[in-house]
Amino acid sequence: MDDIKPLSNRDPDVAVLVAKGKKDVDIAKILFISRRRVGEIIFRRKSEASRS
Repeated sequence: MDDIKPLSNRDPDVAVLVAKGKKDVDIAKILFISRRRVGEIIFRRKSEASRS
């Protein structure tokens, strides 16, 4: 659990939108970030959650 990184500024926003069922492309448009960045945030959170 010590290797879990703190949330970035966008992580909570992405998490809320994922929980609401939004697709990554929609999240990117809403938050004005790249789709790739959204994917990186989701991937990092999923991989950290699976290790804990």
